[in-house]
Amino acid sequence: MYDVEHLLAQLNEPQRQAVTTTDGPVLVIAGAGSGKTRVLTARVAYLIANGIPPERIVAMTFTNKAADELRQRIERWCDRWAARRVWAGTFHSIFARLLRRNAEVLGFTPNYAIYDDEDSLSLIRRLLKEQNIPPSELSPQAVRGAISRAKNDLVTPDEYARLATTPRERRIATVYQLYQRALRKADAMDFDDLLLNMIDVLASSDDVLHLCQDLFHYIHVDEYQDTNRAQYEALKLLAGGHRNLFAVGDDAQSIYSWRGARVENIFEFQRDFPDHVLIRLEQNYRSTQVILDAANALIAHNPRQIPKSLWTSQSGGQPIRVVSYWDEAEEAAGIVETIAQLRDSAAISAWSEVAVLYRINAQSQHLEDELRRAEIPYRIIGGISFYKRKEIKDALAYMRLLLNPRDDEAFLRIINEPPRGIGDATLEHLRRWSSAEGVSLLEAALRARSIGTIAKQKQLVLEQLASIVTVTASKLATVPLGELIHHYLDAVGLLGYYKSQATDEALDRYENIARLIGDVTEYATAVEDGGQQPTLADYMQRVSLLTSADETTESDAVQLMTLHAAKGLEFPVVIIAGLVEGLLPLIRAGSTDADRHEERRLFYVGLTRARTRVVLTYGRHRSTFGVMQPAIASSFLGELPPELLDAERPEDFLRVRQQAFTGNVAPSSAIADRQNGKSARYRRGMKVEHPLFGIGIVAEVEGKGNDTRLRVRFETAGDKLLMARFAPLRVLG
Repeated sequence: MYDVEHLLAQLNEPQRQAVTTTDGPVLVIAGAGSGKTRVLTARVAYLIANGIPPERIVAMTFTNKAADELRQRIERWCDRWAARRVWAGTFHSIFARLLRRNAEVLGFTPNYAIYDDEDSLSLIRRLLKEQNIPPSELSPQAVRGAISRAKNDLVTPDEYARLATTPRERRIATVYQLYQRALRKADAMDFDDLLLNMIDVLASSDDVLHLCQDLFHYIHVDEYQDTNRAQYEALKLLAGGHRNLFAVGDDAQSIYSWRGARVENIFEFQRDFPDHVLIRLEQNYRSTQVILDAANALIAHNPRQIPKSLWTSQSGGQPIRVVSYWDEAEEAAGIVETIAQLRDSAAISAWSEVAVLYRINAQSQHLEDELRRAEIPYRIIGGISFYKRKEIKDALAYMRLLLNPRDDEAFLRIINEPPRGIGDATLEHLRRWSSAEGVSLLEAALRARSIGTIAKQKQLVLEQLASIVTVTASKLATVPLGELIHHYLDAVGLLGYYKSQATDEALDRYENIARLIGDVTEYATAVEDGGQQPTLADYMQRVSLLTSADETTESDAVQLMTLHAAKGLEFPVVIIAGLVEGLLPLIRAGSTDADRHEERRLFYVGLTRARTRVVLTYGRHRSTFGVMQPAIASSFLGELPPELLDAERPEDFLRVRQQAFTGNVAPSSAIADRQNGKSARYRRGMKVEHPLFGIGIVAEVEGKGNDTRLRVRFETAGDKLLMARFAPLRVLG
């Protein structure tokens, strides 16, 4: 027997209503820190206590960790035997189990394979190769992302092909169709297919539908605001008979649209289940009333929402501190000084009580440097240290080659970063020739046309890359270091590769490289201000010393993370950095009002992670590729009630209240020029400009399409044979 009265006594009134409303559709809007997981698990225990068999109860989550936590909490309410019989797991794991039992309905065997992300990427790489589409034109990651988004939105390959309007979309449509055929042939499904095929099974077989509806008589969904269209359609089918769908979420915390989540699902729940019971959990057990009042005022600016007002039984609290700095470097130093002062004044008893949150990963670089300098331990949560990120290590390998052309390991790291179609066989020919001639791989690449075993097109690609490295190295002493590295990383295609993919992950990598270029420029400026000559060798030594100082292994460390990574966590002190327009809110090309509303929700999530103190910081200037530009304080700051703030320069943001800004870190002129150049039809006599080789005249044009080759006669660099699709040329006339 379960002590139901004891269970209910631990809940507040709205929580008890949510737990005891067992029949029909229930939508629980659970504000931050309002005990949503407690409510969901208590409801499962309440159902079991009232005689519902555990195996007829399902609780769906988004991570295995969350599913394990649900089981553990259910055990505390009832017992382990009952908790283990409840269907508690992720959407994908639960649907995979059901599909094993009913795979034949769709023509699969019960032993079908499940392709993870790496399996999917491998298959897409093969299909792109078979279609003669090089990764430099259409990356496997971009195709995988497009297919995943299509599946989450229930767009079939045929429909995708019908809706495709650009050459890029039409190519993706072709790969999408081939991809699905290949999966079917292999008796396999990817993660997204687990959702789509579950819908197909339920929609195509009344017997299976009624069986699943009877099996899952009570359906619970955690973090409902994070569901995508496919998940919601599956839930509607499963709950179609009994309508016992219990959804817990918060539209104010919907921050994952970039991976398919639809805040609209909360509003459509109300439309599709008009007889639903709506319950608001508004009592917060985490933050002070000052923090909650600020969060309430902020989120009120989003036009479409389910209104609620967070409150706590403890009134008052410290005002929110808003601090302005000259730029990001001074901002990072100020944040570290603030943390040290908190520890010295005993406002915190451990470094781990402080979390520094930021919008994009690139912001961690200054913070990491300053924390190291102050000898304060830190830990990156949900990510990796700046200098250990793949794209940064790639960029540094390019820079190592400038200093040491015999660094074969650096050459091998960058030869296909970005993808250039240089396969193992070509590399083996290159190795053998370099060994026989006693030269480095870079030198061998520079003389690739002497290696008869390498195809002519690959010879040109190798020679072009090696030429860019060699010419750049020759300019180290004459061109400003930051400018040179910027042109160099653009000329080799690293910047353009990530910029062109247009996925969130790729743009994040692009911004990380931009931050590295900015760091080079800042280093050079600082050295020059000290009356000395900056050198790449000195900079690389500095970075080497930083990267050798690994993150602390201590448990007591300042927590650094993006705002997305902070979801679900809480800390005594939260510092949110980089509150400027274009960064928070993050505004990119094509940003919409809906994107801005989600950025506001993201800031709301950041605010509500704090228990007692919030510090908000921004720089009045922002470095873009090392070029300092004025920055505008985030309009979100102007949406916070002035009486709740302790602000140094309130005039910076109060005047921009509710104004919408557009634009973002503009792409470098070199990138824009390259995009113009790629779209041009090259012809003899055309005047062009290369970021490293300078101005030249196109002397010859050979080949077509991806194989177009140009012989350009540069005024200072002489004749160069270039592959048009790799050459960052700007057409001058």
